[in-house]
Amino acid sequence: MIPTALVVGMPAARRRGRPRASIAAVLAAVGAVGLASAPAAWASFASVATGSLSASTLGLAAPGTVSAAFTCPTGSVKFGSANVASFTAVPRATSYALTLTTPNGSATQTVPTPQQVTLSVAGFPNKGLYTLTIVAHVATWTGPAYTQTTTC
Repeated sequence: MIPTALVVGMPAARRRGRPRASIAAVLAAVGAVGLASAPAAWASFASVATGSLSASTLGLAAPGTVSAAFTCPTGSVKFGSANVASFTAVPRATSYALTLTTPNGSATQTVPTPQQVTLSVAGFPNKGLYTLTIVAHVATWTGPAYTQTTTC
C-alpha cells in the first residue's frame, strides 16, 4: 500500500493501482529484445566441417569338405549323435558353431578352430530327421551354414 502523503503528488493513472505507462514501457522493451535477438536465431555458419566414414563387407563362406558320421539310436543305444572328424577352415573365422538337431532336441558346441567334435542328443523318439549344421563366425558376424542330414 502506498502512503497517503505520496498519493497526493502522483499522477491519476498510478493512484488507481496500476502504473499503465510502466506496463507499456516493459512490453515495448521485451518486444525490442525479441526483435533484436531474431537475427541470431537465423544466423548461418560460414565454415563447413566434413568427416570421413568407411564401411566394409566381409564375404564368409560355409565350412567345406566336412567329414561327419551319424549314429542313429537303435536297441540299447538311446541317443543319436554326429561325429565330425574334420572340416575345412573358413578364412578369418574366429570360431565355429556345430549343432546337431534331432527329433528329441539339439546339442551345440562352439570351437575356435576346425577340430574333431562329437555331438549327442539322448532320448526318444529315435526315428526322424537328424541335421548337422556348421557355421563360421568372425566376431559377431555369422557366415552361411553347412548342412548335412540323415534320416534314422
